[in-house]
Amino acid sequence: MSKKYIRYFGGFIESEQRWLNTMSAKGYRLSRTGKLWFEFEECEPNQYEYYIDFAGHKSNGELERYTRTLRDFGYRVITKNKKLFIIERHHDDRPFASHTTIEDKITYYKPQRDAHFILLLLSLFLFIRNSFVKGEWGILSTWLFLLAAVITIFSTLFYQKHINQLKKEAE
Repeated sequence: MSKKYIRYFGGFIESEQRWLNTMSAKGYRLSRTGKLWFEFEECEPNQYEYYIDFAGHKSNGELERYTRTLRDFGYRVITKNKKLFIIERHHDDRPFASHTTIEDKITYYKPQRDAHFILLLLSLFLFIRNSFVKGEWGILSTWLFLLAAVITIFSTLFYQKHINQLKKEAE
């Protein structure tokens, strides 16, 4: 029996990863995913664990090599939205993270922060541009772009905070 869920995490990868591992603890294995949906099949509780890796800054060749390497280690890789890799392995007591040093983590978070910052700038630009458009569509789109800007400013600040905390730890 499979279950399908609709979820939006707003780019907060750690939240999505925690949720996938919670679903595994309840006895569900991720079988497929789309932009906003996840499909699970039943399994033994805690049989699998998940790690999500952001790969939006990698070239197609790098993505293929990375995927091949993960599969060589015995991991199952599910690509979501072409920039997120959901990595699945059988539950193990060893740590499950590909970014272990502080420098690795900073390098990992910077492209995520930058992607959200670009969306923030685009949303602000479209908000300002559409504020001059008359009519119902102009008003509606102006507010939608303002909402998008507010959401992306929070996610940009979230990742910047992570980076700052890691830099403090490194000192």
